[in-house]
Amino acid sequence: MSSEIPTNVNVPPEEIRQSIDKTVGYVLKNGLSFEQRLLANNTEHKFDFLTPENEYYNYYKWKIDGGNTTNSNNTTSNDLLKSQSTSEKAETMERPRKLKFLVDLPKISALDLDIIKLTALYVAKNGDEYAKKLQNHEIKVGNRAQFDFVNEKHSLNKLFRQYIDQYSILLKFYSNQPEDEDVLQINEQLNDADKMISNAYKRAQYDKMNKVERKEKQKLIEQKQAHFASIDWQDFAIVGMIEFDAIDEVKELPAPLSRENLLYRSLESKSKDLELPAPAPVSTAKTDEDKVKVATVSKPPAIKGMKIRAAGESRLKKSEVSTTSGVEPSIKCPITGKMIPESKFDNHLKVLLRDPRYKQEQENFVRKNFSYASNLTTDQVYENIKRIVRKRDSDSDQPQKKRPQIGPQ
Repeated sequence: MSSEIPTNVNVPPEEIRQSIDKTVGYVLKNGLSFEQRLLANNTEHKFDFLTPENEYYNYYKWKIDGGNTTNSNNTTSNDLLKSQSTSEKAETMERPRKLKFLVDLPKISALDLDIIKLTALYVAKNGDEYAKKLQNHEIKVGNRAQFDFVNEKHSLNKLFRQYIDQYSILLKFYSNQPEDEDVLQINEQLNDADKMISNAYKRAQYDKMNKVERKEKQKLIEQKQAHFASIDWQDFAIVGMIEFDAIDEVKELPAPLSRENLLYRSLESKSKDLELPAPAPVSTAKTDEDKVKVATVSKPPAIKGMKIRAAGESRLKKSEVSTTSGVEPSIKCPITGKMIPESKFDNHLKVLLRDPRYKQEQENFVRKNFSYASNLTTDQVYENIKRIVRKRDSDSDQPQKKRPQIGPQ
């Protein structure tokens, strides 16, 4: 017999009553946890009757208690809800055993993964103390970057340790050590297939019950991402500017790398990119080609009957006089026209090539000395200017030989 609706229960409208009846059927079938899932997703307020403050909550509770079912069915449904609630709480407390042979691989190249596996097998066979010895040996032979994962602070050290644990368990299993706990678990899974399937089913049930919790965590992550996206990234202050000149536009740059190439590069190649190049040694020896025009005191007038020296002897003698007198040689800058000390000429020329104030002078110099479009780099332009300066100085330093007169004086 169906029971009558109590007088203290508010009967909802037809649309809400159908929603309540449908919800009651799902709750009786899936358990009380289904209520929590409905409340968590109640964004459109269709399930407000599940809250005690709602005016139709009494009607919902009356239906849950078996409002229009027989007494036998009422007792059965209540017992079912209680048993499901108890079992769900018990299963929530029980966490499945960790899968030791399941590894989440990070972004890593195949070469690095093979090296990590072989190193882990070596350490599992010989002990943890050999890991440090191996690292010291590789440092001596200059292969430190490839085995940096042995360091505990490295990002791949966790993966390295997981492989060590896996290989250690397998070595114990094949060396017949039945007293080990991990070996016992492996034998148990191999000898009892039904239990292995049962454990897999329990793990699936655990994952299903924690789906709501994972969904809440995902919702929090999405909220953080939405908050991050809501920040006005255009509201900023300029702290500095980088100017690119004509030389930077034609400067040769390495080919760009994609994100996947950066992730899957080997440890050795990443380490090489981080290494700073050693400074080039400063050369003190000067060849005849490196000698430039020297600003010295004006030469005294030639004396009649002076001895003519061999070609080149005058310049060598003049260089010796300049060196012994302590006056630093100077070079005339082809852009500014100033005399610059030789030791500061390189730095002076590099600064001018990147100074936007001398852009017009740079263009004039290139137009005067080059009749074609240039695709030279900054260093090549710099070397060409130095070479032209040396050539001009060498030509101006050559003495004009006076042809001897033939005949009576």
